[in-house]
Amino acid sequence: EMIKFRFYDLEERAENLIEKGADQNLVADFSIFILQKKEEFNKAKNNDEKKKIILEVREEWKKFVQTVKPMLKN
Repeated sequence: EMIKFRFYDLEERAENLIEKGADQNLVADFSIFILQKKEEFNKAKNNDEKKKIILEVREEWKKFVQTVKPMLKN
């Protein structure tokens, strides 16, 4: 349950960045990605599959942050 909460938290954090200047389309794409990964996580049959999904989400978050960082107002 904690992992799913973390996915939800990343989605919320991304959406909050819109107010700071992040592109809405990039945020929407990230939110869709997270929704898909939550579904995959729920269907995962073992810990290896779950770990793979967690690593994919982590990597996508890093890419997302690097992309939107220049757009953000302080």
